[in-house]
This record gives sequence, structure tokens and C-alpha cells, in this order.
Amino acid sequence: MRRLDYDFHFSIFRAAGYDPMVREPRRIWSLSDAYRSLYLYEPAGRERVVQEHDAIIAALRRHDLDEVVEHVDRHRAKVPVQLAAVIEGDGTAANRG
Repeated sequence: MRRLDYDFHFSIFRAAGYDPMVREPRRIWSLSDAYRSLYLYEPAGRERVVQEHDAIIAALRRHDLDEVVEHVDRHRAKVPVQLAAVIEGDGTAANRG
């Protein structure tokens, strides 16, 4: 799942055609990979990520940049909440946010 998540995000970054849009996220990604693994470990977390990725893909296919940004912002905003829940030991971490 971690590899699929990485491939999804970096396919979008590479499609931008601007090398810094790949280099900088790759650096940040490597620093945060262990944390991301925590919420991708839970089935509910994986399901939520897949649903969010599907929404982003649908907006990309429609070439609706505003909707893409909205979905990506929502997707990113949930990460700190989910990580905090996992660290605190809340079994419903993936369902928060």
C-alpha cells in the first residue's frame, strides 16, 4: 500500500513537468514515510486513502483544477489528525477527519 500511495502522488508530481515539483516532495516524503505507514497499516485508513485518491483522479480527468485542489487540500489536512489518533492509540484513527 505504501508503494501504491507513493506512486500515486509522484505520478501527479511528475506530470507537472517541473523537476522541483518532484525533488522537494521526495525529500519531505522520505522524512515522513514512517508516520504515513502508521495510518496506512489500518484497513479503514487504506480504504479512506483509496476513496480520496479516486476523487482526485476523477477531478483530474475532468480537468477541474479547483476541484483537484479542494480534494488534495482535504486529503493532506487529514494526515495530522490521523497520525495523532494512531499515536494516541485510538483504534478509529483512520476514520477521523
